[in-house]
Amino acid sequence: MGSIRCWLGPKTNQNISSIFIYKLSNGIARGVWSHASMATYIYVLENQSAKLVGLAQGIQGTLALSSVPAGWVADKFRRDNVLKCCALADIGAIVCTTCAILLPETLTIPIFGAVVHTKFLWLCIALALWGLGQGAGPVSEALLADSTCTGSRAKVYSLVYSAGLTGMAFGPLTAAAAFAVTDNKWQISTLQHVILIGLVLALVPIVSLFCFDDDKALGEESDAAKYEPLAVQDIASDDATEVSQDKLQTITSRWATPQLNTHSVPYLLATSDLVFGLATGMTIKFFPIFFLKQVGLAPIATNFVMAATPLAVAAVAAGSPQLANVIGRVQTILLFKLCAVALLALIGWFPGVWTKLSIIIPAYVVRTAIMDSAFPLQKSILMDYVSKGSRARWNSLDGVLIFGWSGTALLGGMLIDKIGFGGAFCLTALTQCIGVCFLLPLLFIVPKHQAGHLLNRSGLTAYSVTPELGSHNVMAVHVDLPVEQLQASSQTQQSRATHVGDLLL
Repeated sequence: MGSIRCWLGPKTNQNISSIFIYKLSNGIARGVWSHASMATYIYVLENQSAKLVGLAQGIQGTLALSSVPAGWVADKFRRDNVLKCCALADIGAIVCTTCAILLPETLTIPIFGAVVHTKFLWLCIALALWGLGQGAGPVSEALLADSTCTGSRAKVYSLVYSAGLTGMAFGPLTAAAAFAVTDNKWQISTLQHVILIGLVLALVPIVSLFCFDDDKALGEESDAAKYEPLAVQDIASDDATEVSQDKLQTITSRWATPQLNTHSVPYLLATSDLVFGLATGMTIKFFPIFFLKQVGLAPIATNFVMAATPLAVAAVAAGSPQLANVIGRVQTILLFKLCAVALLALIGWFPGVWTKLSIIIPAYVVRTAIMDSAFPLQKSILMDYVSKGSRARWNSLDGVLIFGWSGTALLGGMLIDKIGFGGAFCLTALTQCIGVCFLLPLLFIVPKHQAGHLLNRSGLTAYSVTPELGSHNVMAVHVDLPVEQLQASSQTQQSRATHVGDLLL
């Protein structure tokens, strides 16, 4: 029954369906009102001030840190109730954003010695509430982990992640359609119409947050991997010989040290994410402005680039589990991130290519695709190495990542004003290299392959995957065999168990 449930879970579990709808619809809504539209709207509204764009985005990122206490609460109480509270914050954000859009542009207020529009003040309040609502992401993903079998999360997380990215592609396309019926210029009135459309679409993910149910989560099938003595247990049939030496070696890692064990995995991932978030936040929010000022793209062209990017990320993310099955999850993550960092550094170092659309557009899309597609693989590793009772807390650290994306936007705005886009891109790439360093120890901790998948392909039914990181870091594998196959003679069982033991030495 456990195996059947694991196989049918992604298709029938209510929480998996709910998060799929949430990610898809939330991606569509944010793709309309947030990504290219909001930053550009503030930039045009406040006389092309990158600093004020960074301030507004920084407020959103700072309030996104509320996902950390939300994660702690979700581990102590019901996760679905926390999601309902996040939905209420999103409703308040929609109200405040609508007020900001409808206010006249003539109203102003002094802030930090500068006179800004009252619209800007309302937008800051709205973005603060949007930041609070972003706590729904980590908590819903914790509930997703509780509703997905251990050892099979890479594929599920990639599909859910791809759904969100696909949704984000529809937003810029909607914005492009709005610009097509106007004069294809960055104007306040057109941007306001686009943002209002996005606010209407944002009602769908809010409704989906009320559909999550803790009672629909799985039981022990979704528990974290257990750590047991070095062994390959319960291999008791003729089919056991199908687990060849090569396959056993793929689920065995002999490079662990006492200082690097499974308890280090979530801390290394979280530290790397924090460094990447702080680095990326200096530039990610300013790419629409980069396309406007440096590349010279018109609104429709910019939105087509913004639409193509999440589709590219979704495509790479959907194929990343297959690559991870060949070279390993950590190896795939490092390959993607190193290539993305190199591309960003090249973009910043050679400003002469900025106006060459045949170079700069593919470079931007490819860089973003390979960088962001590593996220579901990282998430699948994290969920495999933290206990079920602490998943929401660890997922809540995504709020720190969001804070990095938005919180350092103010610093990024000041850097761009001082040293330009090229210097900001190079500094971002250099800082991201530090984040890569925290992932390197995972090569010696996380096994290259998920053993359950390998055993299934060999004709056996995997019951659980047990990464054991003792003196030899051998992964213990439990095999659930049919009753008739368990009637093999004890002599045969003993000889084959000895044979397997020889393979592991």
